[in-house]
Amino acid sequence: TIDIQESRLTLYNEGSWVNMLEDPEASNNMACVMPTAGANWAVQARVDNDMYGKWHVYVSVKIDPIAKSGTAFTTGIYDTEKKTDVVSYTAKIEDMPDKQYKLIDLGVRDLKSECYFWFAPANNPTEVKTISVDRIFLVAE
Repeated sequence: TIDIQESRLTLYNEGSWVNMLEDPEASNNMACVMPTAGANWAVQARVDNDMYGKWHVYVSVKIDPIAKSGTAFTTGIYDTEKKTDVVSYTAKIEDMPDKQYKLIDLGVRDLKSECYFWFAPANNPTEVKTISVDRIFLVAE
């Protein structure tokens, strides 16, 4: 297994698009917290050489919802060589537990150097207050 925590994440426009904050519910008490205005890929992680090959991919995320339904956030894996998503997942508010981390299954994926993981809000500040990314978790296949 590989547990990808904040030390291996890239935060874009930190202080505006995302902040690193203490969170006692996160696996290591830290989380990347995104406000929901905008839809930028604010949290990313490159696939390093220790991640090459087939892995079952999970991401741990929680939301602070306002609405009872709608789009919560998007996440996925992007391939820069093919210029397309390997996988893209749209989380729904109604499928997320209220203010609790959920392990989301992105399936078995063949990871290579041209890939990176990404997380983005859905530009819905009237529906979700914040999105918190705890970690990416890989299980070897």
